[in-house]
Amino acid sequence: EYLKLLCEHHLCGDMQEQIKVLLEGFWDIWPKDLLACSGITYRELALLIAGYPSLDPDEWRRNTRMNSSDCDELMSWFWDMVKDMSTEDRAKLLHFATGSSRLPVSGFAAISPKFNISVQGDDIDHLPHAHTCGNQLVIPRYISKELLVEKFQVALSNDEGFGFA
Repeated sequence: EYLKLLCEHHLCGDMQEQIKVLLEGFWDIWPKDLLACSGITYRELALLIAGYPSLDPDEWRRNTRMNSSDCDELMSWFWDMVKDMSTEDRAKLLHFATGSSRLPVSGFAAISPKFNISVQGDDIDHLPHAHTCGNQLVIPRYISKELLVEKFQVALSNDEGFGFA
């Protein structure tokens, strides 16, 4: 009990009353039981609340560091895939790789550490994964654009992350 209260104090501080009022208002709009049985993930809820950002694939590409060489074709497929994605799917990809579906006010250039992509491993059965604390996307060396798109669709549709219960 003490640890719970200590954590609440450090996380919420003097804002407990404001958070309580905010949650009461939220539960009035979307009751807890309805939210629980809706099947919506915390990431989908965050996108519904915050909206979908405008994510320009060309700006994203200009502000991405590559940590691998000899993968020009794979990267071309990746950026084609990003261009073909809906706004919602781009936000999901950004969230998958960085932990946030929104950009800083200054856009991709202000992401810190800089968004980066590593191409690692030849096992094409593996899904892409991310290191969100380093804004790093790790992609296996897929042999076709179709396989790349398929693996990203699986990864993004099953992304659970480390959300709070």
